[in-house]
Amino acid sequence: MGLYRGKRQEEHIKLATEYSKTQLNMGYLVNSQREKRGAGFELRTDSLSSPFAIKAGDPIGHMGYYQAPKDGGYEARYQVHIECTSMDDNLEKFLTNPERVGEKNPLWLKYAPGLVLYKKDITAGTFTKDTRVTTRSGILPLSQVQTEADKSTRQEYWQLRPENAYALKGQAEPQLLSQYDLARLGFRTETAEPASFDYLDGKKQPIGFFRNLINSLYEAATGDTRTSHALVKHNYQRLLDKIDSGSDRYSPMEYWRALHNPDYRDVIQKTIVKHPSDWYFKKGDALWQPFLNALKKDAPEWKKYSEDFLDKMAWMQDVTTEKLGPSLWHMHPIMFLGTILQRQRYVIKYTNYSSTLDLALDKQMALGSRNPLHGPQIGTNLGFAPVSRERVSSYLDPINYEIGENPNMFQFMILTSYIGIPKSAIASVLKGQGILDGKEDAFIQAAKENNVNEMYLVAHAIVETGHGTSTLATGNRYNGRTYYNVYGVGAYDGVAVSEGTRFAAKNNWDTPEAAIIGGAAFTSTNFFSRGQDTLYKMRWNPQSPGVHQYATAINWAETQASIIYKMAVKSPDNTIYFDYPIYAR
Repeated sequence: MGLYRGKRQEEHIKLATEYSKTQLNMGYLVNSQREKRGAGFELRTDSLSSPFAIKAGDPIGHMGYYQAPKDGGYEARYQVHIECTSMDDNLEKFLTNPERVGEKNPLWLKYAPGLVLYKKDITAGTFTKDTRVTTRSGILPLSQVQTEADKSTRQEYWQLRPENAYALKGQAEPQLLSQYDLARLGFRTETAEPASFDYLDGKKQPIGFFRNLINSLYEAATGDTRTSHALVKHNYQRLLDKIDSGSDRYSPMEYWRALHNPDYRDVIQKTIVKHPSDWYFKKGDALWQPFLNALKKDAPEWKKYSEDFLDKMAWMQDVTTEKLGPSLWHMHPIMFLGTILQRQRYVIKYTNYSSTLDLALDKQMALGSRNPLHGPQIGTNLGFAPVSRERVSSYLDPINYEIGENPNMFQFMILTSYIGIPKSAIASVLKGQGILDGKEDAFIQAAKENNVNEMYLVAHAIVETGHGTSTLATGNRYNGRTYYNVYGVGAYDGVAVSEGTRFAAKNNWDTPEAAIIGGAAFTSTNFFSRGQDTLYKMRWNPQSPGVHQYATAINWAETQASIIYKMAVKSPDNTIYFDYPIYAR
């Protein structure tokens, strides 16, 4: 509510900026039985006929109906908003887990930069000190960290898969942490003492709290060893310099986007902020005046509405029997509570391959030596074009992909099982995807019959059909009948439409549903049975690099993974399995 801007709310900010020339995300408030309409926005509210009891620990939120103008109409959706707050003065101490709760049952292994690494002689079964040390910090689920013993000394070692190396077991480092060791798991606190609720007004540089957040992102980017992200730290340094300059003009949206960089979302989501609450301050309080004065000048039709809204939203001053406000601790509800919970949603295994990364890269580049169109490519406005060795390496090297809840991780998701995600999650992604729109039942049936992950089938079809609009997807005539092909099966370069249609006719795919179900069997038979059961394996085949690869586009797996992610985040109750590749050194 108010200025709290949670995950996925950037569109709210943008629309508020464009249409009311403010940075306020109006939110929703349950307060009456009438509808309040503004300039393109709508607030529907309902009241309870009688109060209901709540107790400490009960989740409390609200659902609002949101409308905002856009080209050709308006956007409408229901949105649920949940707050996780605390007035406890002991919160900072709580994060340090002073009572060492869970110490005997750790769930995490954490290592720091500078940790000495060891390598294994596979033939002898012995370990020797490596010349390398860790260059970054890492936190791994302990259940997924294997231990191995030296056959000679019986000393045990932790296998650090992301580092492709081992660490001594039984030492002070790496650390073993429980889910209550929140500070050591990366949770930190900040205190905001703003002069106004209008944090990003485009005029006065947001020093203090906001600058600290940007600096924490700069530190995360500085410690990022991925070559593809080497320039990110310079952008954060530029913003820090701009804030420090005191310049009286800046782009609020630029700062906002920098704050919500998905590559470093954990930094922000693990930040707990103590800030003035908009549930406490009313329209007459000084914190609201810069915002209301700006409305008076730029959008006077919103000023009266906003004043009414703010006074109805504020309630803490009226509660005199409890210590409430004016400031409170505000934490990300999913990150904070999800860390404390023990349930494991993602199960990751690691597979070692005999090929080195350099050898695999050599074989990928060799594919284009005679004909560039047969080698690694990337899509451009002018069609597909060959790419450099360095750029291919940035997609091929698994180390460049963060292991955690992010889109790129899903190119390592194991595809050989139906997992039963909600049909609504599939329907939400298929909506607006041409011929595929409304075909969620067919994808579910295809996944069940062929024991294939349904999210993968959906993503594959969306990519191959150009969002459900390709000639093969929408139907093509062959011998007087129309046939459909939604996975591009048999659609070879240069003769894609004719051969893809011929393949569909051969298999009697005379409806989109038949193509969805029948095509799934081809993928299962021709790739999964060969052990290529992740998007990454289908694209790069680490077992035999350069051989039997599904696509030439270097971002083929990443593109589909981003679509899968949209469904996975709407399926919190499903356990998902991953297989992360480790190349030989």
